[in-house]
Amino acid sequence: MADIFVSYSRQDRKRVAPLVDLLTAQGWSVWWDREINPGERFEELIDREITAARVVLVVWSRHSIPSRWVRNEALEAMDRDILVPVRLDEGKVPVAFRQSQAADLTRWPSRVDEAELEHLLSAISEKLRSNYSLGNLGDLLSNGRRSWAFRRPMLAATAAAILAGLAVLLWWAAPSRPAPADLASSIAILRLQPATGSATEAFFADSLAEELSGLLAGVDGLQLSNRLAAWEIPAGLEPDAIAERLRVNYLLEGEVQQQAAGMQARLSLLRVPDETVVFSASYGSAGADIRSLRNEIALALLDALGLEPARLSGAFAEQLRTTSNAAAYELYLRAKDLLRRSGESANLERARDLLIQASQQDPSFGLAYAAMCRANLGLYRVSGDTGSFQEAERACHRAMTLNQRNAEVYLAVGQLYEASGQHTRARSEFEQALLVDPFLAEALVGIGTARLTQGDAEAAEIAYRRGVDVQPGYWRTHNDLGGFLLQTGRPYEAIEAFTRVTYLAPNNPWGFSNLGAARFGVGDFEGAIREWQRALEIDSESGALSNMGTAYFFMRDFEAAVDMYRKAVARAPLDFRLWLNLGDALRFVDEPASDMDAQAAYRRAIDLAERERVVNPSEAVAVSAQAMAFAFLGQVERAETLMARALEIADSDLDVLYYLALTNISLGRPDRALDGISRAVALGYEKVLLDNAPMFDPLRDDPRFQQLGFPVGS
Repeated sequence: MADIFVSYSRQDRKRVAPLVDLLTAQGWSVWWDREINPGERFEELIDREITAARVVLVVWSRHSIPSRWVRNEALEAMDRDILVPVRLDEGKVPVAFRQSQAADLTRWPSRVDEAELEHLLSAISEKLRSNYSLGNLGDLLSNGRRSWAFRRPMLAATAAAILAGLAVLLWWAAPSRPAPADLASSIAILRLQPATGSATEAFFADSLAEELSGLLAGVDGLQLSNRLAAWEIPAGLEPDAIAERLRVNYLLEGEVQQQAAGMQARLSLLRVPDETVVFSASYGSAGADIRSLRNEIALALLDALGLEPARLSGAFAEQLRTTSNAAAYELYLRAKDLLRRSGESANLERARDLLIQASQQDPSFGLAYAAMCRANLGLYRVSGDTGSFQEAERACHRAMTLNQRNAEVYLAVGQLYEASGQHTRARSEFEQALLVDPFLAEALVGIGTARLTQGDAEAAEIAYRRGVDVQPGYWRTHNDLGGFLLQTGRPYEAIEAFTRVTYLAPNNPWGFSNLGAARFGVGDFEGAIREWQRALEIDSESGALSNMGTAYFFMRDFEAAVDMYRKAVARAPLDFRLWLNLGDALRFVDEPASDMDAQAAYRRAIDLAERERVVNPSEAVAVSAQAMAFAFLGQVERAETLMARALEIADSDLDVLYYLALTNISLGRPDRALDGISRAVALGYEKVLLDNAPMFDPLRDDPRFQQLGFPVGS
C-alpha cells in the first residue's frame, strides 16, 4: 500500500504525472494509477488504497472540481485529517474544502513556483510524520466505511419549507433599487448589548436593533445584512472578519441603557476597509422610547453614509401606519423577541398569546396580525395541529386587510399559501414582498420553494442562489440551498452548502443535522454520525434524534433504532414521518408485541399524514407515506389508489419514489419496485443509498437490483 493517494481527474493525467514523479523522487510511495485488473471492482480498489494511505493529495483543476469522485475522496481525507490540496487551475474550490490552504501550481509543469512547491512538499512531509503511528486505524476504517443505505434522513426545515421551489422573476422589476454588488453602502447592525446586563435592557437592545433594521430595509441605496446573520456571529471575531463573513463595508455596534428618564444608546459606526470610526455618539433624550430613538439613529446613519434623509420618508410613513398604541407596540416587540429565539412550541405559543393581546390593544395593528400568522404557522409545522393553521389563515387575512403594502405581511401570506399547496399564489405574494424589499432573502427562498414544487428545478435554483447572493452571511439561505441540492440528487454540493451553514451559525443544530443527512446521502456514514452527534449536543431536536435512529436502523441495531425513534416521537408527536420510521424499525425487532406495535405506529402515521393533507392536498410525500403504511397493513386497494395519486402529483420526487418502491415490495410486486428504484437512480438517487437497506432485502438476489448504480469514472 502507498504512502500517498493522489485524487485527480483523468483529464489531468499528463499534468499529474510529473508531480507523481517528483513525489516518488522524495522516496515516498504513491498510488495514482487508476487502471484495474480484470475481475477487480473499482470501488473496492479505491476504498482499499485510500484507507491505507497516510496522505491524500487532492489535485483541484477545472476538470476535478465538478467530479463527485474527487470530492468524495477529499471528504474522506478531510475527515481523517490527511488532506493536502494543490491547485493546477484558477477556479472556485468547493466551499467545504476552502479552509485547507492549497499550494498554487497553476502553471505546472511548464513553470514552477519554487516557494509554492516547497510549501506542498513540506505539507505532505508533515502529514506523513503526524500520521505515521496510526496503528490499526486503517482496519477500523475499512470495517466502518460501509455503503449504508437509507430511509432518507430528515432535514431540519427553516421557517418556510426547506425542500421546494421561479418562472418570471418579477422581483427584478424594481429598477429603483440597485443590485447588491452595486452598493457601496452595505451595513450590518450587530446585536446591541445591554449596558448593565439586565433582562429588560437586553429586550430593549434587541428590539431597537430589530426596529432599526426594519426601518432601514426600506431605504433606497442601502444594503442591509440580514439581522439574524449579524446576530449569530461568534464572539471574539475581529471587525474585518465579521465584515468578510457578512459581506458588508460598515458595522454598527454599541449598547443600550435604560435610565429613569428614558432609553439611551451609545453607538459606533465603523467603516471596515480602512478601519475608520465614522461616528461614535450617544442617542436618546428624556422620555425617549424605542421608536423615537430608532428614528434619531436612522437619520444619523443616513447622514454619515452620505444618503439623503428624504429617503426615509416612505419608510417613516409606512412605520407610522403600524400603531400609535405604545402598549400594543411593546407587546408586539416582546412577541417578536420570542419568535427570533427558536422554533420551539413554548416560544411560539407565548408569542402568539402576546400578539393576541397586542391586537386587542389595537385591533388595526396589521404587523401584529402578520406576526401572529407566522407564529401559528410555526405551531402548525411543529405540532401538525390544523387548528393552528386555521388561526394562521385568519390572522393573515386580517393583516392583508389592514396593511397591504408591507413586506412582512406579503411574506407571511406567501408562507401561508405555500403551506397549503397554493404555490402560484404563494409565489405572487413573495414577488410582491420583493418589490417592497428586494433584499428579503426569505421571499427569494419562498419563490424557489414554490417553483421546485411546481416542477421547475432550474428556475428554483436561480431563486435559491439569488437568496444567497443578496444575503451571503445569512445561514438560512445556504441551508435552503443545501436542501434544494439534496432534494434534486446533488448531495456533494449540498455538503458544501451545509458546511457553510455550520461556519456561519456554529451554535445552531440545524446545520449539523442537515450536513449529517447530506454526508449520509453519499455513503459517508461515520461523518454523518459525527454531525448528528454534534447536533444533539447543541439541542436534542426531533430531526437529529430520528436521524440517529436511521443510523442504527441501517447498522441493523433495531432495538437502538426503536429507542431513538421513540425519543423523536416524544419530541414531535404529530409528525407522521417519525411514526412511519418507528413502524419500520419495530417490524425488525424480534419480540412478540413488536408487530402489533408496528401496526399501531403505521395507523398513527396514516392519521397524521391525512391531517397534513387536509391543509395541503398536494403534499405528495404524505400521500406516498400513507400508501406504504396501508400496504403493510394489507389494505391493497387504498395503497394502490394513493400510489397513483402520489405519482400524479410528483413523479420525480426522490422521497416519493422511495416510499412507493417500499409500497410495491410490501405488495409483493418486485418488478414495479425495481422500476421505481431505477427511475430514482436516473434522477440522482445515489447507489450507495440502496446498499444494505433492510427494507430492500427482498430484492437482494434480483439481478436488476444488483446492476443499479452509476458508471465508473472520475
